[in-house]
Amino acid sequence: MRGRRGDTGSVLLLTVALGAVALALVGVVVDAGRAFLDRRSLDALADGAALAGAQGVDLPAVYRDGVTRVLPLDPAAVRRDVAGYLGAAGAGGQFPDLHVDVVVGLTSVTVRLAATVTLPLAAGGIGTASVAAVSTAQQQVSGG
Repeated sequence: MRGRRGDTGSVLLLTVALGAVALALVGVVVDAGRAFLDRRSLDALADGAALAGAQGVDLPAVYRDGVTRVLPLDPAAVRRDVAGYLGAAGAGGQFPDLHVDVVVGLTSVTVRLAATVTLPLAAGGIGTASVAAVSTAQQQVSGG
């Protein structure tokens, strides 16, 4: 028994269309996963950099004033320690256009990192994504 002449090949057309939609969805999922993993990596770098920067104590002030409840930070030492950490961690190789912003408070360090990452499949014509991370480390003197 034969079907109507107008229906010939419609199943093939539907299969091809659904296959194209499935491939596009795979591309979006792969690209979103890559951007998510890169953001997590940037988060880890920001956390480590903030902790490294929080070690930049202003030693002359501590020697002059003694240890109190507050250990003042030396902004130059903080920036040096943050840059040293990011260099040792290979951040420049992983994120070639990494932008670093360091804010030094009296006892805290905030590190903001931003980068553009290349998406592997460029689904939807979007070939890059911007990712950013912010982390703050706070010094605390305890004991007695």
